[in-house]
Amino acid sequence: METFQNSQEKYKSKFRADVSRRCKIVDHNITEDEVDEYIKTGNSGQIFSVVDSQSYQEARGVLEEIEIKHSEILNLEKSINEIQQLFIDMSNLVQLQGEHLNTIEDNVFKSVDYVEKGVEELQQARVYQKKSRRKLCCIICLVLTIMIALSLTFGLIFK
Repeated sequence: METFQNSQEKYKSKFRADVSRRCKIVDHNITEDEVDEYIKTGNSGQIFSVVDSQSYQEARGVLEEIEIKHSEILNLEKSINEIQQLFIDMSNLVQLQGEHLNTIEDNVFKSVDYVEKGVEELQQARVYQKKSRRKLCCIICLVLTIMIALSLTFGLIFK
C-alpha cells in the first residue's frame, strides 16, 4: 500500500512539474497559485488553447534560435574535443621525444667515458710499446752477443 502511495505522489509531482513548465512557456508571468488552480480544476489544457498565432510564431522563432545555438554549441564542443585530442597527442609525442633525448644523453655520456678509457689505454699502450722495444733491443743485443761469443768460441776451437 505504501508503494502505491509513493508511486502516486511521484506521479503527482511529475505531473505538476510538467504542467508548471508548460504554463511558464506559454505565459512567463503565471504564478504558482494559477498553476495549482489549473491542476485542481482539471483545465490544464485550457491555458494551452489560449495561445494565439502571434505567440506561436514568437515561440517558433525562439525555438529556431535555440536550435541554432544548440547546433553552434555542438560544433564548439566538437572543436574543443579535437583540440583536446591534439593536446593529448602532443603530450604523447613530447613524452616519447623526451625518452629519446634521455637515451641520446645517456649514449653521449657513455661515449665520453669510452673515449676517456680509450685515451688511457692508448697511453698505456705507448708505455708498453716503449718497454717492448727496449726488451726487443736487449734481446737482439743479447742474441748477437751470444752468437758472436759462440762464433768466436767455435772459430777458435776449429782453427
